[in-house]
Amino acid sequence: MDPAFNSLITQLLSADNEQRKQAEALFEQVKQQPEACAGNLLATLRTAPELEHRSFAAIMMRKVGLSRCSLLAAGSARKGSL
Repeated sequence: MDPAFNSLITQLLSADNEQRKQAEALFEQVKQQPEACAGNLLATLRTAPELEHRSFAAIMMRKVGLSRCSLLAAGSARKGSL
């Protein structure tokens, strides 16, 4: 598991609004690389010792995955029709 991504998850779960706000902006950037984002979320889900981190990763994987899956499915459908 990437220590920087683990730190990002910690900040996303922070009670400090400013820290969480900065982490949310960074996570938006991370989501622009869906494969890396999904890989880090899966690694967190599988290996994080903290239950809160694993739970959060599952929730974010669902949110990120659903939006990305529909885009990937549309791309696959277009490739298959060529």
